Amino acid sequence: MSATELKESKERIIQEIQLVEDEWILKAIQKLLDIEDDIDIEQYNKDIDESMEQYKNGNYKTQEELLNHKSQFRNPK
Repeated sequence: MSATELKESKERIIQEIQLVEDEWILKAIQKLLDIEDDIDIEQYNKDIDESMEQYKNGNYKTQEELLNHKSQFRNPK
């Protein structure tokens, strides 16, 4: 594809995206293009705090435990 064809193709895509009214389709395009919405810092911090609490309470698995668990699915008895 030549540089001109590439530019025209991108312009057509942009025009089509601008016509999209469906939120679900826009979210799919964002995901496809790996465009994230702004991070909710409060929710992020809450998730980290909850994860740390679970860790402190011993609710975690070592890498070895995870590998053993994974191998059980590959080699069922």
